[in-house]
Amino acid sequence: MSSRITSGLSELVLQAAADRTKWPAVLQCVINKCGSVAGVITLRDGETASLLLLDETVPELAAPLIQGLEAEFIASYIDHYAALDPWTMVEREHYPYIPYFMSDHLSVANLKETGFWKWLEPQGIEDAVIAEIYQSHSHWIALSLYFDKSAQDRKPQILKELGQLLPTLNTGWGIAEEIVGLRQKVLAGKSYLDGWPVPCLILDEEFIITSANRTGLKQFPRFLGSSTVLAVGEVITIDHQPLLEGIETLLANPQTGDGSPHAMCIKSKVPGYSIGIAVVAH
Repeated sequence: MSSRITSGLSELVLQAAADRTKWPAVLQCVINKCGSVAGVITLRDGETASLLLLDETVPELAAPLIQGLEAEFIASYIDHYAALDPWTMVEREHYPYIPYFMSDHLSVANLKETGFWKWLEPQGIEDAVIAEIYQSHSHWIALSLYFDKSAQDRKPQILKELGQLLPTLNTGWGIAEEIVGLRQKVLAGKSYLDGWPVPCLILDEEFIITSANRTGLKQFPRFLGSSTVLAVGEVITIDHQPLLEGIETLLANPQTGDGSPHAMCIKSKVPGYSIGIAVVAH
């Protein structure tokens, strides 16, 4: 049963982890499998459960994601009904370690007495399921699925099906955040190095360029007597013996007695070029 329910979702989630434009399709797949009216994925503050705009913090993941709600209802919720939404308090008071129906904490009869019902009723929404997709030290990702009154007879089955989907969603979102984090580190490193007045390259232990500034990518090949322009991600082939020996020496003894990094200056065979080397901790 589990493999049948998650069929197709795993592939979509892996695509979305690398391409944020695929997340709406993932959400629609979950909506279809659980038989809900609409679905929303939001970023929540880890302490208060308040809504955060993911575009402001992690642009590559693009949230909130909304499927199945018409634009006019989305606008009216933001402009007016968000302040009346009693389900928000339910989420803050009952963290969804295990998915639950909102009607478990606020009955439909009581819901119909609130001003928020004026937003729900025209859309045929009477209940919702809240679930955690992913959690980090600072935030968590919430999935809200909205259901019509027919869900009351299907609640156990809906929770069972959603429970089978959540591990795939959790893995995919975790991969996506890892990818975004790596991209941000690369961009931050590039921005930092571009501010240096001298050519810079950062290599890993396999001589792959992990970060560089523009002058470093252009000037380093000239040190080796080549006219080729390098690129981040390329492997550098070094046959300059003094440079290789200098790198080996630093790797064996990267720090001075006071803990500061050792640095070496190696002259090139090409007049006018020299290179400084240091081991960067990571």
